[in-house]
Amino acid sequence: MPDQDYSFYKLKAKIEEWADDRYILQNSTGLGQAKKTLEEAGELIEAATMIQNTNTYIKSYKDAIGDTLVTLIIGCACEGVDIIECLALAYNEIKDRTGHLREDGVFVKDVEPIDYVPPNPTSNIKDWYSNG
Repeated sequence: MPDQDYSFYKLKAKIEEWADDRYILQNSTGLGQAKKTLEEAGELIEAATMIQNTNTYIKSYKDAIGDTLVTLIIGCACEGVDIIECLALAYNEIKDRTGHLREDGVFVKDVEPIDYVPPNPTSNIKDWYSNG
């Protein structure tokens, strides 16, 4: 990587400036950028699949991650939303979640203990018939 300051905030500002210079911020919307994000996510899936199958294409994967981030940054800028605030909101939602990822790729949430277990409605089925 070139010897430059690549902090997220500086890159975010450069991307927003780039988008402004090309009238993307003025002529696009959050929805338009969300559609572009979906397109870039498709490329990310393709690159991730290639890595998984061949252990190559890491450059394509990095490019797809970057392109996806660019569309998210521009979409937020179009709507006047701070992407860092979005990330903080998402983190605050997940930070206390517990669980694990199974080998088959399914995330299993830990279950909270239940203090009250409702009675089984079929346990009094004889009462239902005798009262009816």
